[in-house]
Amino acid sequence: MNSQKEYSLTLLLHPQVNEKEKQEAFDTVVKWIEDGKGEVKEIKHEERQRLSYEIQHTQVAHFSSFRFAAKDVDPKEVKERLERLKKVMRVRVFAPKKQEEGLKSLREVMAQKAAEKAAAGAREMAQKAAEKAAAEPPKDLDTKIEEALKEEVL
Repeated sequence: MNSQKEYSLTLLLHPQVNEKEKQEAFDTVVKWIEDGKGEVKEIKHEERQRLSYEIQHTQVAHFSSFRFAAKDVDPKEVKERLERLKKVMRVRVFAPKKQEEGLKSLREVMAQKAAEKAAAGAREMAQKAAEKAAAEPPKDLDTKIEEALKEEVL
């Protein structure tokens, strides 16, 4: 049985950090994870991006995200170590919940609710049309035309 737990780490580095310093920070994260008998599954590095609000008096940061599995890694310790580095602006560590069988993703739930809402609207429209048809017995076309002509003449 695999007792490793999945984690996701998001790292924001100061925009003035050069490539060498960025790589050192990434290597540090990977080393800490591997020292704790963890395994890095995915690393994504993005170029500088504009922040929606200022962090440490700047509006831009380098974004990186790591997905890893670990048994003996304390995510709080990794976060605290990274926050001590001057080039690191923000760190977030998440333990994503595994999607169990039978559970749906947010996108699937939203699509299902939209379909249910559309079906409910269609049922309501059909019900109103049926009520209107039941309240007014159908007349043949000639009778309707005669009534319309009489109304205009009077």
